[in-house]
Amino acid sequence: MKLTPLDLRHQEFSGSLSGYSRKDVRLYLEQVADDLEEVLREQQRKEESLQLAQQRLDEFKQSEEELRRTLVAAERMANELRATAQRESEVLLKEAELSHDALIREARQEAARIVAEAEVQTQALLSEGRARSEREMRAFEEEFERRRRETEELLRGLREEVERVRSERNQFLAQYRGMLEGFLELLGRYS
Repeated sequence: MKLTPLDLRHQEFSGSLSGYSRKDVRLYLEQVADDLEEVLREQQRKEESLQLAQQRLDEFKQSEEELRRTLVAAERMANELRATAQRESEVLLKEAELSHDALIREARQEAARIVAEAEVQTQALLSEGRARSEREMRAFEEEFERRRRETEELLRGLREEVERVRSERNQFLAQYRGMLEGFLELLGRYS
């Protein structure tokens, strides 16, 4: 049977003639009861502290599990984002190439149409010029030379436009690749 401090305080002993002093025994029992109370209080404090520590440990374990699940989800999302970015970059590159090719085709067609028109006009002017007088022939040659210069300037402008479009396309592709590489590098850092 366990003794409590209260049991010690109320313990009674039968008396005898040659026994111990009742007062000394009572003081001793009071002292033992006080010490036992202190030990019991300390034990209760330690048990409460242990329970708190166990609760915190359980909370940490739960937090750790949640963090693990979050990390797995983040890795999955990073992989999906990387794959999506790769697919989108391929689509954008293809669209840019198609757009560039279409612009070049249009520029070549326009240049060919202008050259054909100039040749038709030139032939018409040559035919008319042969039938005209020398004065008219000079005026015709001046007109022909003016139109030839205009045609050359137009062709030069078209060539410059084609070069500008090609340069813009190359800049666009370079910038896009740079952005894509930066994005993939960022994804790599956080995955």
